[in-house]
Amino acid sequence: MQVASLMITYASGLPAEAFQLEHRVYDVGSAFATFDGEKGRVPLRGRNISPIQFRLIPGALPTQWFIEALGTTSTFLGTRKIDDLEGADRPEILGNAAITVPDATIQLRVDTGLEQRVARADSYVHWRGLQDEIHDAVVKELQNEGHGKHEDRNSPEQRARVLRLLDQKVRAGLDRAGPDAVKSAVATAMRLALYRLIATVSTDPGQVRVHSGPPRHAQLDQRARELATVMDLRLDLDSVESDTDRVDRGFEIAFETLYPNIPLGDRKAVAGGFIAANVWNFIYEFGPVTDLMELDIVTEVMIVGHDRIFIERFGKLEQYGYSFSSEERLRTLLTRVVNDAKRNISESEAIVDFRLRDGSRVNAIIPPLAVNGPNVTIRRHRKDMRWTLDRLVEEGKLTRGMAWFLQAAVVSRRSVVVSGGTGSGKTTLLNALSAFIPEGQRVITIEDTAELSLRNRHVVTLQSRPANAEGANEVDIRRLVKNALRMRPDRIIVGECRGGEAVDMLQALNTGHAGSMTTAHANGPAEMLSRLEVMVLQGEPNLPVSAIRRQIVDAVDLIVQLNKVEGDKRITEIVEVVDIHPVTGEILIEPIFAFRPSREPGRSRYVFTGHLPSFVEEIERNRPRIPSGPAAGSLVDLADVFESGAVR
Repeated sequence: MQVASLMITYASGLPAEAFQLEHRVYDVGSAFATFDGEKGRVPLRGRNISPIQFRLIPGALPTQWFIEALGTTSTFLGTRKIDDLEGADRPEILGNAAITVPDATIQLRVDTGLEQRVARADSYVHWRGLQDEIHDAVVKELQNEGHGKHEDRNSPEQRARVLRLLDQKVRAGLDRAGPDAVKSAVATAMRLALYRLIATVSTDPGQVRVHSGPPRHAQLDQRARELATVMDLRLDLDSVESDTDRVDRGFEIAFETLYPNIPLGDRKAVAGGFIAANVWNFIYEFGPVTDLMELDIVTEVMIVGHDRIFIERFGKLEQYGYSFSSEERLRTLLTRVVNDAKRNISESEAIVDFRLRDGSRVNAIIPPLAVNGPNVTIRRHRKDMRWTLDRLVEEGKLTRGMAWFLQAAVVSRRSVVVSGGTGSGKTTLLNALSAFIPEGQRVITIEDTAELSLRNRHVVTLQSRPANAEGANEVDIRRLVKNALRMRPDRIIVGECRGGEAVDMLQALNTGHAGSMTTAHANGPAEMLSRLEVMVLQGEPNLPVSAIRRQIVDAVDLIVQLNKVEGDKRITEIVEVVDIHPVTGEILIEPIFAFRPSREPGRSRYVFTGHLPSFVEEIERNRPRIPSGPAAGSLVDLADVFESGAVR
């Protein structure tokens, strides 16, 4: 059965070619004049093409393919040379990544009809009606048992009553349900279980959410691990994104092969546990969003009306395969969640900001201000322990020399502002930089939501507090910065400067707290400085601009700029704040490192601009030591710090 097509286009003007592939090994190269499907030979033309340039290798699923580079000339997968890729011996071809060789581009297109012919097994339309029916029956029964008396919904007695009723109603509901409802509920539960397996490896074990409510059936985890084996999931830190992509693309086919082997009793147990957990989440948690909040790979959740939920994973937005059955159910759930946070939402107070128990930030807006129904945006609270500077270098976000430079700058107590847009990785980089603060220093972190996870022993973590429903008892970032100055800090790290607290932050930097760090929103270093001026004026509107600029120059040493480049988050500039122009009065900055993108594979580069920072002697004194290899333990050469280099 043909499962994919291979499209070859030539830069030299040779006619394009297309070949239909079966699920078998194919050698691709100049040794073959014609296509031979039986022997697995694909012709590839060009002066610099090797006899066998690369080999295509099928995976466990019909939609899964790997590539092995065998030629003497370079083969690229996407924009990265295969030899530089993780798992370089046989990396997987993911998504629409093109294969590029001298003079030719090859696109492997998997037969999407193959997956379409396997109906989406976990379509929620089959079980959502049953779930709503069970939810309404449980709520009605609770009201009847309460006899009109007010009882604490969170009391142990009430929770035990809910669990008892859920067990009764789910058993009865599954006895009436058809096989499609059971199968789709099992499929949805198993897909989520696979995502949990993947996400757990990237999460700080101390931050894993403890599941409350009905226990998950033991068969669920067992079958999910069987599926993970069938789909060849690696389940380690380096494969989180690729494993997720495999589940996205190949779950239906893998599930269809496994489902017939699951006994009927186990099917009903898994389906029942899943539906019971969903109803519990409607009563006590955040409905269908609750499962997403267990997945560290999900960074943002956006509810658009009752019928659409979007999520952000790996910097990309996509629609989630589940939603609310009606606007009334969404409104009821939202009102309860907002009330649990001691806030109010109504037509007269149609906007609300609050935090969930795990620290995630929630913004909700309802009609009449939101025309298409209630809209909810949840910015996930994550404590991701993976992202060190070494890891960022491996991901191509900066060069090794840039990482050494930033490490030496932190040790040298240079003050750093990390600048970038929303979701560009500012907090991630700030976490990575903070790892180099020497032990023995007292560090105070200040955030709206405690997301920083410093490994130092002497860290004081402060978190702001929003106003309550009456508009009182607010403690903002500025007040915490002022208070931190009375706490004998060596360094202050502010998670994000966005207002008047910038005044106090600059004063702290200028009064013995060098080496402090913060982040702020801006699309470039020059814009960052302008925004910093505006923020200072918000706190002290009578300060002259010349005085503000002098404070900024004296306080800030480096601006590290992050941007999304073609969807990929990376450092795009590291600049030094130098001085004030004697004529124009503008703040002068000098780039030290800059990113130079290229559409040609392997040509994107980080360049050292030639500007040595004014504190280069401190950088030389605090050079890090090489951690491994033949030169392990020796100091990094200064020339290797200030170097240019190609990146992925």
